[in-house]
Amino acid sequence: MTSSTNHPLGHILVPTDGSEGSLHAAAHAGALARLGGSKVTVLVVHDLDVYALHAEGLVAWPGSAGMSTLSHADIEAQVTERVSQPIFDKTLEALGELAHPAVCD
Repeated sequence: MTSSTNHPLGHILVPTDGSEGSLHAAAHAGALARLGGSKVTVLVVHDLDVYALHAEGLVAWPGSAGMSTLSHADIEAQVTERVSQPIFDKTLEALGELAHPAVCD
């Protein structure tokens, strides 16, 4: 198998929002990566609309559940745990087995 550093597709960026279309594209990216032994970086993309995320119960609201403030770091941590990680996990499944473990950016 050709080294990923010399292969034209040595590194593949896979943007994903967890939609059916992005998972379908990830499956194709996984097939390409297996052909060339390419490295894969997954870029999880979502809207950080705090109001929408709160309405869906994905983030806590300032003052709720004993929280007096909700910092940007707190929001990012909740979004990563409840939104980004599940999207990343579904994308890894769609990619299939790879020569190099996919990383999330």
